[in-house]
Amino acid sequence: MVSDEATVAVAVLGPVAVITRAGSLAEPPGVLAKRFLALLALSGGRTVSTMTIVDELWQDEPPAGARAALQTLVSRLRSFCAPGLIETSPSGYRLTCAAEQIDLGRAAHLLATASATTSPAEARDTLREALGLWRGAVGDDLGDSELTAALKVRAATTHKALARLYAETLYSAQEFTEALVILRELRFEHPLDDTVTELTLRALCDSGRPGEALAEYEAHRRRLRDELGTTPSTELVR
Repeated sequence: MVSDEATVAVAVLGPVAVITRAGSLAEPPGVLAKRFLALLALSGGRTVSTMTIVDELWQDEPPAGARAALQTLVSRLRSFCAPGLIETSPSGYRLTCAAEQIDLGRAAHLLATASATTSPAEARDTLREALGLWRGAVGDDLGDSELTAALKVRAATTHKALARLYAETLYSAQEFTEALVILRELRFEHPLDDTVTELTLRALCDSGRPGEALAEYEAHRRRLRDELGTTPSTELVR
């Protein structure tokens, strides 16, 4: 069992990786091994039933003797990863590591920590650490499945919350240039979000760029009209 809670034992914020017997993160061989780890990582430490795992790994085409094939997969994975990481029970499998030893769980923990702190400097450092957990595209190495979709949504939701709080923290510290870099990325990913647009306009105005702020507002208003048939929020209009 991995005991150091500062250690990331399973990583899903990028290509799926797991801590090896040598103590380093590495990608396990094969998409099935990666799906298995991602499924357990999303379960929050709960046991995932054998039937659920078989359905997710092979979807509509399980092999003959699927349970035996799963046991073989787990056995090979155990020889690759740190001892004791995968626990077997009569009903299924689970990860023994703490939630914070899964990078997605650690990101959520760091978000809560940054939200609760009253120190802007501590919040900034915590959020930078959290955003640094992303190592690449999430789920692209898992194939097309419900698991992949669920992982992508969870990761994207967490990343948006972290980036937004980071931008707000930078704005409060009057670090407008760096805040605008983050806000531009957020607006690209979430072009219809009024809250992100509002903070962008404030940062532009407070950094002496009201003309750009007006242009950004007009582009946002047209986008809402054309794509959703709606108008900006009252606060954004104000």
